[in-house]
Amino acid sequence: MKLKGFIISGAIVFGIGLILWLIVILQPGFKYSDAKFPVEEVSNKYDEVLNVYYEGDADDIEIISTTAEDEIITYNSEAMWYEVSYDETSKTVRINQKTKDFIFDISINNSRVGKPIVIKINGELNKLHLEVDAGDVTIKDLTVDKLELNIDAGKASFINCVTNQAELEIDAGSLDYEGKVFDYMEVSIDVGSIEIDLAQKRSEFNINGVGSGSIRLILDTELGSKDVDFID
Repeated sequence: MKLKGFIISGAIVFGIGLILWLIVILQPGFKYSDAKFPVEEVSNKYDEVLNVYYEGDADDIEIISTTAEDEIITYNSEAMWYEVSYDETSKTVRINQKTKDFIFDISINNSRVGKPIVIKINGELNKLHLEVDAGDVTIKDLTVDKLELNIDAGKASFINCVTNQAELEIDAGSLDYEGKVFDYMEVSIDVGSIEIDLAQKRSEFNINGVGSGSIRLILDTELGSKDVDFID
């Protein structure tokens, strides 16, 4: 039922977007080339970031380790921009994507394509929370205590990452995780695949209730595949 509801909801959203698109492009004198918006690169730097929260409709995100200052790089235009705030007390960055007019302005902002948000972190994070309606997330060489990810449609790739606790959910897409987990990891994908490559021994884990290890892996797919590899 959940899968059926997701498909129906996706069809409705697509239909509304298509109608809005046709309304605009059929206007007298409309030229697709005129719909592009200039894009400005914006950099925000901080002495220390311990928590990152992101929420957006359609985006690609890259989070990497750095030896320089913590930095958030976004690309703003009249159609789509980002509100970035920083709380000095909790060392928390919040990133919220804003759009001017629903799906149309996202689709016509051609010059934005190929420029993902870049989050550079010097050190370890206490918490990373990401909510993306559609897009790909790539995280490299990051250590984070609590990892929370929710993607409606897209791909999540974790390369050489370390976490204590992870709650990862994707409605349609795939998840590739390479690294270590020390407490638990919960992964739920309605339609897609789960690939996990851990630099740890199988005996350390309990996977979906099987195994005597103290580290819990809970993997769930309604339609798709899941595979877990260990060093032994």
